[in-house]
Amino acid sequence: MAGRVRFRLGDSEVEVEGDPKFIDKYLNKFLDRLGGEGAASAVFKKTDLPSQIAAVAKAKRVPSPAEFYREKQPDTGTETLVVVAKFLEDYRSVSEFTAADVRKIAKEAKLKDIHAQYFTYAVKQGLLRTVGKGKYSLTLSGEDAVAAMPKKALAPKS
Repeated sequence: MAGRVRFRLGDSEVEVEGDPKFIDKYLNKFLDRLGGEGAASAVFKKTDLPSQIAAVAKAKRVPSPAEFYREKQPDTGTETLVVVAKFLEDYRSVSEFTAADVRKIAKEAKLKDIHAQYFTYAVKQGLLRTVGKGKYSLTLSGEDAVAAMPKKALAPKS
């Protein structure tokens, strides 16, 4: 039975398709190339590698929009917009978004509405780019801006 596995650890990613032995072999090679990622590496050295990867992926905690916002602590409306855009990209797999998508996440995070003028400011500053009528995407400068924001550790849920 052939299968397909896509696995990402940090900035590295691999996709393997084939029978389970083939997948195990190449995922082990991938992990060996990463060179001891600490505890994650030890977890993946077990025999049923695809099952272990699935278990760890399910166990990873995805922050809510409000938690991500608090973690980044944006100061301005433009920074808030870029943080929401990064959340959409990283945790909702939306690389091209509309103002309505941003407003939906802002509402989920219990933020006040993000004014349309902030989209214009973000485009002028090179943090967002337009990708069609009413659609935007985050630029590399926008990603760098979010990465440079303070990172406050999230408290574990009890």
